[in-house]
Amino acid sequence: MRPLVRWSALFAAGVALQGRLEWAASAWYALAAVLGPVVAIGTARGRRLVPLAMLLVLVCGAAWLSQYESRLEDGLAPFIDAGPVLLTGQVVNFPERDGDRTHVVIKLERVESRGRVAASAALVRVTLPASVGVQYGDTLQIRAILERPAAARNPGAFDYREHLRRQGITTVATVHFPRHAVVVERGVANPLLRAAAAVREWVAGGLAAVLQPSQAALMTGLVLGERRQLTPEVEAAFLRAGAMHLLAVSGLHVGFVAAVAWRLLRALRLPRAAAAVAAGIVVWVYVLAAGARPPAVRAAVATSLGLLAAVLGRERDMVTALAAAALALLLYNPLLLFDVSFQLSFAAVAGILALYGPVRRALQRLPGAVAAPVAVTAGAQWGVTPLLAYHFQQISLVGFAGSLIGGPLTGVLVPLGL
Repeated sequence: MRPLVRWSALFAAGVALQGRLEWAASAWYALAAVLGPVVAIGTARGRRLVPLAMLLVLVCGAAWLSQYESRLEDGLAPFIDAGPVLLTGQVVNFPERDGDRTHVVIKLERVESRGRVAASAALVRVTLPASVGVQYGDTLQIRAILERPAAARNPGAFDYREHLRRQGITTVATVHFPRHAVVVERGVANPLLRAAAAVREWVAGGLAAVLQPSQAALMTGLVLGERRQLTPEVEAAFLRAGAMHLLAVSGLHVGFVAAVAWRLLRALRLPRAAAAVAAGIVVWVYVLAAGARPPAVRAAVATSLGLLAAVLGRERDMVTALAAAALALLLYNPLLLFDVSFQLSFAAVAGILALYGPVRRALQRLPGAVAAPVAVTAGAQWGVTPLLAYHFQQISLVGFAGSLIGGPLTGVLVPLGL
């Protein structure tokens, strides 16, 4: 097994173990303090302490999740359900419009209540009146009551509290009056995020200007993964066809954008290095514009490594790239391991890597233009089907055909939509 694949798998196993045991970080640190010196001294003396080193990586994964969870509220506990508070923080997501309301996530800077002031870097999901013109990167000051999200009350029901927690959010707030929300400073996000925000508005606005509302809603869903404007009937149709993944920006979409960008840049006779850097920037701007969801980030990391390999003249190792992407995402937010989209994304790619070769060889009598999409779709479906059955208790019997037809169409529509 490739080294990075082994260490990434062990780190993920440690995260999963902590998710089940829920030990305090100090317990894992104590265990690491015992194992670390033993592994270090043994390695220095030329001994191969592989089992102990593997156990140490697993312990590090568990400790990382425990430490991450302990920082989520970051001093907010005394202010939760304790009456009105004054929150100041920066908007760190693209505002989600929902009728007469707008939903944003702010990363706090300070909390004030009844003369008490505390610094905090916790994330809070805030619901505002739509009349408050807030944008990504704005510094916002609101007056509201901090609350914990509602938890699921029935077995198997959607757990909103757990859904937000996997994003690092443990509290919510609702602003009922526009005067209780003030934009203190405009657009202080970094240049790359500003570019992503501009691209998102440009694409969504352009589609809305040239297409009928229903068509624009569908294209915005395909290109940016924004499904709020879709009718329930359209979403139900995609669900029945087993093609809902086409409405979520994933590795499929990122791959199309990367391929088109690379070919266009090379057609303009840019040197390989310059084309790779430019294509990498295009990919990351697109991923950020689409909301930087875990499947898209996974694909962007793997694509960046592939472009780097092309520049260096090295052979691409997709298994190692997949492991590197998983490790990077888990270091950023270990709770993503329990997120359904994270699991489906990596399962789909793992299925493709495992089955593409055998299926392609079995279909060698077919033209490549037919055999390749069938092999990719078969691998992806094989990888995600067990998870779909587990999480959603249903499997689309026409999902393979739906993906086989919808995948190539998406490959045309995403670049054209942009």
